[in-house]
Amino acid sequence: MKHKLKFMILAAVIGLVVSALFWFHFPSQRSTVNEETPTQTVQVAVAEKKTFKHTVDADAVIFPRDQAAIVPKISAPIKKLYVNRGDKVHAGQLLAELENQDLASVVIESQGGYQQAEASYYGALQKAQQDLNEAKEELGFKRRLYETRQFLYKEGAVSAKDVEDVRIALTRAENRYELVQSQFDLKAAEGHLLSGKGKVAGAEVQLNYTKIVSPIDGVVTDCPFYPGETPNGSPLITVMDLSQAVARVRISQQEAAGLRIGDAATISASTAGDDVPAKVTLVGPALEQTSTTIEVWVQALNRGERFKPGTIARVRIVD
Repeated sequence: MKHKLKFMILAAVIGLVVSALFWFHFPSQRSTVNEETPTQTVQVAVAEKKTFKHTVDADAVIFPRDQAAIVPKISAPIKKLYVNRGDKVHAGQLLAELENQDLASVVIESQGGYQQAEASYYGALQKAQQDLNEAKEELGFKRRLYETRQFLYKEGAVSAKDVEDVRIALTRAENRYELVQSQFDLKAAEGHLLSGKGKVAGAEVQLNYTKIVSPIDGVVTDCPFYPGETPNGSPLITVMDLSQAVARVRISQQEAAGLRIGDAATISASTAGDDVPAKVTLVGPALEQTSTTIEVWVQALNRGERFKPGTIARVRIVD
């Protein structure tokens, strides 16, 4: 029994020695678990801050920078036309004349009436001034005479009746002067004068309405009537300022939310692919009632009049 126990102890010692030798002679076996774990490669980059721009693309209708559809203020046949379609005109230029013989006669008649009223006014003024001066002179004379009679009466040179007679004459002179002063009122004559002046001015205005002038610089784009015809409330001549093209586009409320006047934009015509630099000039302050959209205007130089009013163009806005 003792022999068997010794054998077991000896076998255990030998096993420990063999394990120690194996551990120290084969160290690579100790890192087997660690080496089996894969290695991850990580790349590090610098963070950059970028701004994302909002772009709006839409079809628009081209309008001129300004336009005037000139409707005569009076109804009369056309006497003469001085321009044709395509002519360039400037503000204040005479474009056409309407028949005006009857209005010219009215001006002459009203001028005659005014001259009569003027003559009556100055005649009444002169007479009133003359009457006032005479009454004033008479009053001064009677006062001096009354003072003289009073002095003479005190000296015993005249009777009391003489003084009383002069006093009565002085009272009459005072009453007459007051009456002339109260009648020195030329309001009626002034009213006739102003009325005559107003009639002349009104007749001249009506006569000037027969001269059709351009209110703006631009190009004559329409002239549908001929001499002898009467427009009767229709535009006689249409003038457009084509130096700038205004593209009007309607977009949704969400797209228009970030737009501001001055935002960069481009306009391109369907007949030409080149984009023309432009800017936003108007962002509608309210929704269009019929379409619930917002109208935006984009304006650009119209070199060579490449953009024709009424045509469709493509607009791009970057805000």
